[in-house]
Amino acid sequence: MKKYLYSVLVMALFAIGFAASDDSDSSNVVSEEAPTSMESVTAEQMLSDLEQNPMRAQKLYSDKWFEIVGTLGNMDSEGKYFSLEGPDFSLISVQCQIPRDKKEEFTNKLINMSKGTRISVKGKVTDMGEVMGYKVAIVELH
Repeated sequence: MKKYLYSVLVMALFAIGFAASDDSDSSNVVSEEAPTSMESVTAEQMLSDLEQNPMRAQKLYSDKWFEIVGTLGNMDSEGKYFSLEGPDFSLISVQCQIPRDKKEEFTNKLINMSKGTRISVKGKVTDMGEVMGYKVAIVELH
């Protein structure tokens, strides 16, 4: 029962944290030019690294550009973000922030996809934590 209540509490805090961000939040805007080549990584590897050692994951991923391949998870109905998830149920994910200037382009691609589809994104890891997972400001979606 404690485990269930803990899970519900964590999910509620997670939802409140993301609901608090609005369109005035500029965290999904990358002001620098994306590099022409990026290291590739899977969302599963990123999530595993975070679960095994958050300090090492911080050093490996924070403020760096990656091409990330993963399984499409939740999608925001307003087209602000979507997530890449691991193989097992987890509260953490790789949340991909959709830039305002590419919202129409990316949502037109996402509207034809379903949860569970393998996709690839390119972007910069802008934030991360043990409870929320990763936030990535994306510049490409395939």
